[in-house]
Amino acid sequence: MNDDAPDRDELRTQALETTVEESLRCGRMIRNMLKFSRQEPTAKWIEDVNDIVRRAAEVTRPYVMKLGGSLEIDIGPVALMANLSPIDIEQVLVNVIRNAAESREGGARVVVSTRRNGDEMSIEVADDGIGIWPADRDHVFEPFFTTRLESGGSGLGLSVAEGVVTDHGGAIEFESQPEKGTRVTVRLPLEIADS
Repeated sequence: MNDDAPDRDELRTQALETTVEESLRCGRMIRNMLKFSRQEPTAKWIEDVNDIVRRAAEVTRPYVMKLGGSLEIDIGPVALMANLSPIDIEQVLVNVIRNAAESREGGARVVVSTRRNGDEMSIEVADDGIGIWPADRDHVFEPFFTTRLESGGSGLGLSVAEGVVTDHGGAIEFESQPEKGTRVTVRLPLEIADS
């Protein structure tokens, strides 16, 4: 970096902020791996899932764009309150969004949406990537299964995600067609206020 460049301080600040964010994310990933190995439940409190989706989108948007893709969120105006660990659910979404971003060479279009369905809510992450091939579909939630070993995939993202969602009393599922993309849906129970 040229010390005489007029924007050097701004570039350094951005680099430091990115380093801090990624360090915190790595810390969360390590905690999740330890939790996965011990199968420990986590502390939960009531929070709006839409806020968690927004945070996950902010964290992952630079990565999606770096790969040449786009990230959109489609969130309704009504809060979706759930009893959960916000950090854990955010990490689930970060993992799923990053997978979606990597689903097409040159970048994928990723859309994250939330919906209420009776006493539960759903978070959907859809992409227009190459999809999951039929031979791999039964293995996507298995620990250490990855189709991206050459590019550094660990195969822990979706297995940890499934464990976290199950710990929250929810479910994670996917639909995929080769060359047409994938939709991952996280379903969680809503916290229904007494009337």
